[in-house]
Parts: sequence; structure tokens; C-alpha cells
Amino acid sequence: MSLRDDILAINDVTEELVTIPQWGGKKIKVKSFTAGQRCKLIENCMNKTGTGVDSQKLYIQTMIASACDPDTDEPIFTQADYEALSGKNSGAMEIIVSTAHRLNGVSNEAVGEMEKNSDSVTQS
Repeated sequence: MSLRDDILAINDVTEELVTIPQWGGKKIKVKSFTAGQRCKLIENCMNKTGTGVDSQKLYIQTMIASACDPDTDEPIFTQADYEALSGKNSGAMEIIVSTAHRLNGVSNEAVGEMEKNSDSVTQS
């Protein structure tokens, strides 16, 4: 088997089970993204002018894309839940989103930089 075949055969999606105290101790499986999912996420989070990332969209879309039911491995939320999620406890969501960022190799500095760049674009 070639190196290419070896690499493509590896299941490299990572996951972590987190407990959300604000939601009665519910356990949520947080999964990393595939490259395609990450590209789609960024595409969905562009601001209206298409010149930067909308930080609110990034936060909620990350939640939708990474939160899975630990029993079924299926996504918990869909795009239809976007508005409802925007009204949920930010501390609960932060547990999931920060875990997703860590699993996907997104540093806090990178998120801050995206938000800063997005703010400067929208203020121009």
C-alpha cells in the first residue's frame, strides 16, 4: 500500500465528550471538521460584503457543525436552529465552541484576529 493510500485510509476526525453544566449536565460529543466542512463553515460565515468573517455567524455555525449526540453520532443542531441557538447561554456554547476550536487547531489568537479583521472591514 502506498503512503497516499495509507493516509487516505486513516480516520483522522477527532472527538471529545464534554459536559454542559448549564444544560443540566448534558453530555455533548464535539467533533473536528473535515477539510470540506471547514471550508463550508468559513463560506457560511462571511459577512454581507464577502470581505471578512462575521464572528457571530462563526460562533453559532461552529456550534451547529461540531455538536453531536454521543449516542447516535448525529449532529444535534441544524441550520433551522440558528436563531434559537443565538438565544442560548453563552457559557454553555463556549464550552462546545472552544473545544471545537481546539480539536480543529484554531487558536484563540486566530479567532481574535478573524474578529478584528472582520470588525475593521465592517467599520470601513
